[in-house]
Parts: sequence; C-alpha cells; structure tokens
Amino acid sequence: MSTQTVIRISRIEKKARDYLVHYTVKDGLTEETNSVLLDEEQIVSYRILKDKEFDHDTWRKIEKEAKEIVGYKKALRFINYQTRTEHEIREYLRTHDMTMESIEIIVKRLKKANLINDKRYAMNFVDNYLRNQKGPQYLKYRLQEKGVEHKIISQVIEGISEDVQKESIMQIIEKEKPRLETYPIKRQKELIMQKCLRNGFKGDIVLKCLAMVKWQSLHQDRLKSDFQKISKKEQNQQKIIQKLLARGYTYQEIKAFLEEEEENPESEDYYFE
Repeated sequence: MSTQTVIRISRIEKKARDYLVHYTVKDGLTEETNSVLLDEEQIVSYRILKDKEFDHDTWRKIEKEAKEIVGYKKALRFINYQTRTEHEIREYLRTHDMTMESIEIIVKRLKKANLINDKRYAMNFVDNYLRNQKGPQYLKYRLQEKGVEHKIISQVIEGISEDVQKESIMQIIEKEKPRLETYPIKRQKELIMQKCLRNGFKGDIVLKCLAMVKWQSLHQDRLKSDFQKISKKEQNQQKIIQKLLARGYTYQEIKAFLEEEEENPESEDYYFE
C-alpha cells in the first residue's frame, strides 16, 4: 500500500464482548473491503466510529494490537484449562501464527499479571507428583520437557529432602509388597527397586528403605510352578538351577526343592541330564 492509503470505517457490529469493524481500504483508484475484530478498549481508545478515516500506519498498529489481544485471550483460555509454563505458552502461541514480537508482548503481560510463574509452577508440580510417589529424577525430566529453566529445576529438586523421598519410597514398598510375597525375597527387592528407579528415585536411598523393611516370602508354590515351566523346555539340571537363580531363588532352597522332588515324584516325571 502507498502512503496515500485511506481506511474508512463502514460498519460496526457488536459481537459478544467485542466489535466486528468493517472497513474499506482505498489506495488510489482501487478499493477493497475487509473486517477486523476489536475489543471495547480499542474502540474507545482510537475513537473508532462509522465513516471515520485512518491512515495506513495507524490502522496497521490497530490491527497488530487486535491480533495481540486475540492471542492474549487465547493464552488466557489455555491457562484457565490447565496451569502452563512460559515455554508452553510460547509454543501454543506459535501454533496460532503469532509473531515473535507479539508473543513477547503477550508473555510479558501474562507475567505482569502473575498468570504465569515458572518457579511457582515447578514447586506445585513437584509437590503434586511427590504425593504420587515420583522421585527427583522423574521430576527433573518432566520439568525439562515443559521448558522450565535449569536454574529453577535445580532449586526445587534440591529442596526435596531425603526424608520426604524415603516417605514416598516406603509408600511404594507398602503398596507393592503384599502382591510380591509369592516371590523370593531377593526378587521382591529387585522388583521394588526397579519400580522405584522408574519413578525417579536414586538407588542408594531405595536401598536404605529396603533395609528398613521386614520381609517374608510365601514362594514355594511359585518355585514349583517356575520349576515345572522351565523343566518342560530344559532337561539339564544345572541350566534349570541357573534359570531359577535368575528368578531370585537361593541356591539352598532350589537344591532342597529338587531333592524333595526326587524323593516325592508326582505324576509327571522329570529327567535330568
């Protein structure tokens, strides 16, 4: 458009809380019609009335502000649905074709209104997931995914005491232990260790918690079942023993079981090489 471009307001429609402003753009002999959605603040601020005319630069500024207002409202709805990090807001606005300049303006406005605060977000995130038995490593990874700054992540992760971690680990043990009692004690500990590591706790703290627990095993039926499954595919006794050891049974209890099987054979015969 040339510097002689004139924008004339042709009609204004009320649309909920906003206004749909119809206008014509006249540039020399050419003329085209268009419309833009403006909020009440812009209508008042720029005194937008029917038949009023604007120069190109002023109107371009109004349209830019209008787009930023739309982006801001989209960001508000995005935040109202679920708390977001600054990075998530930026990525969301990029998907709505906002310029980097407009995104910066919107983010600053949101921060000024205290609607996004990564430090507060990280603290709430950690508090929530600790209650769900998630450890520091898991929390660190998830916060990194959400684009939280390394400095903030370090601060909130370092604030998780060992006692708090132990409390979460003990909750995992209490939950998992009853269903694992048909396994050998060694295997019970291995399975719980694996779950705690997956949940983001470090092995040394998990070991401390495991040492605090009184363990029991009701695994004789499982030993017999595992033995039967393995012996159907494997006839070499040493290999059977190795596979049973890998499942957490001790050498002494495997030997005792095998001796008992040899002394009291059931309907199915087992032949060892």
